[in-house]
Amino acid sequence: MKNMLKIIGITVIILVIGFSFTACEEELDSELVAKWYHSQEDADGPKLVEAYEFKADGNWTALKISIGKYTISGRTITTTLLGIRTGSIDYAIDGTKLILSNMKDAPGIVPGTYYKPKN
Repeated sequence: MKNMLKIIGITVIILVIGFSFTACEEELDSELVAKWYHSQEDADGPKLVEAYEFKADGNWTALKISIGKYTISGRTITTTLLGIRTGSIDYAIDGTKLILSNMKDAPGIVPGTYYKPKN
């Protein structure tokens, strides 16, 4: 009976860990995962350096420099560097347009409008 409880306990731990990883992945907005440029012309033309890139693994870059990690809660991006929260900013996506506003603290992301390629 004792061995059976150990196996059940390990199974429960594995299930809880599995669900927590799944929950993290679901929090990232697939529309946000892209390279974002300063104008639609920059996004659709010859590729210049993007202003921001939000990656599916939770990392983000600014001007191709790796900055740290991000998470999503509702319509707010929260950034961390070395595991320390650096700030947050609200976002909205309308087609190929990313609108960043209401910066809190210093997330390393500048409020404004950014664009991803149409194709």
